[in-house]
Amino acid sequence: MEPIIIGPRLKALRKALEQKNFDALLVVNESNVSYMSGYTNRDSFLFISNESCGAANIFITDFRYIEQAETECPDYSIMLYRNPDPTLPERLIELCAAYGVKSLAFESEHIGYARHKEIAAALTKTEFLPSENLIENLRYVKDAAETARLSKACSCTDQVFTDICKIIKPGLTELEVEWALLQSVHEHGCQPSFPFIVVSGIRGSLPHGIAGDKKLQTGEFITMDFGCMYEGYHADMTRTVFIGEPTTKQRCLYDIVLKANELAEEKIQAGATAQSIDALARGYITQQGYGKNFGHGLGHGVGLDIHERPFMSNISKDTLSQGCLITVEPGIYLPGDCGIRIEDTVLVMETGCKNLFNSPKELVCL
Repeated sequence: MEPIIIGPRLKALRKALEQKNFDALLVVNESNVSYMSGYTNRDSFLFISNESCGAANIFITDFRYIEQAETECPDYSIMLYRNPDPTLPERLIELCAAYGVKSLAFESEHIGYARHKEIAAALTKTEFLPSENLIENLRYVKDAAETARLSKACSCTDQVFTDICKIIKPGLTELEVEWALLQSVHEHGCQPSFPFIVVSGIRGSLPHGIAGDKKLQTGEFITMDFGCMYEGYHADMTRTVFIGEPTTKQRCLYDIVLKANELAEEKIQAGATAQSIDALARGYITQQGYGKNFGHGLGHGVGLDIHERPFMSNISKDTLSQGCLITVEPGIYLPGDCGIRIEDTVLVMETGCKNLFNSPKELVCL
């Protein structure tokens, strides 16, 4: 697997800090900490200063994680905080003084009120200023190492789908299917990307329904939204299969969702707007009379988070770039009847896109 190189990310972040006139950034979001350092655990922070303030890379953690941080974060100096060591605000006071930092930015979308209040009160000689998406903007386009990891996650997810199709049968409960999915994920050397969705029959109309003790029955759909996480990168797949033989109406409903999925993917490429791609799928479903039954966005970016930019919806302002990794997941949900969703994870290319899954999208009847 291609190694993740942190140096270019630090260089790009320092350029962004200079453009915003920030001397340094406190990174608190776990995914952003991982992206900027290579660290794969939690409860840690980064202090990154620009060139004029010493180009410091400081990894702030406590005793529990120091050994892991020393192994995973060679680009950083490790600093301990928490009892018996100084508190986080006290460490930030030290760092700002040592590197001449007059303006310390924080991640406004990720810092809690209590932590912000505590740090702001302590930094009497340094401005503590909000920033937005400094690191998220860097994560928007994936590099080769990230794409390789997500491709591996998708390949393993394909194998999980193959595994689950071999065991689905009438009489199993949704919970038993969910458990089988989780077992398969671990058997293929991965972790689950998120809490899985398994809904069947009339419960299929719950887009984010939680698996229950309902038993699978012949003559109904079962929707499974699941994915493997490989070395921190999340795959996201939804497949809706059928138990038995569908009626003409059921097959027609499925084909509408499949066509919406295909129409969207045919037009995905660098430069396309998220709104325009969403409109293709949403417009087709609406033309078929089910617009009110497709109430969520078409998709979202994936990477270190299961939901990240770009967001694919009718209100999104995002434009797709070559190297973005996004989901395409149209659906139709009919309360009291059924639900259908088909979701791929795709790589945006200069011209077109590449579906990272090989699992069939045509209706699978079990």
